[in-house]
Amino acid sequence: MATTEIIAEKGKQEFFIEREFDAPRDRVFEAFSNPETLAEFFAPFDLTMEFNYHDYRSRGPIAGAIKKGTKRSARSPGLFTS
Repeated sequence: MATTEIIAEKGKQEFFIEREFDAPRDRVFEAFSNPETLAEFFAPFDLTMEFNYHDYRSRGPIAGAIKKGTKRSARSPGLFTS
């Protein structure tokens, strides 16, 4: 079971989502560093996720877009942290 904490400071245009998983660290890293698995995690139901780039080193950039059909519904730039 995972626990999730969302951190959003008033007046800032950024937020952080922290998740803790009850699983071995290497399996969690593998799931989050495999674009196909990550796409399933970020794009549920009838949505798709495409990644523009990803660098899984600490503080490495990651960016993608969630799409429904041919329409882009959300972009998701961020940093990979460990």
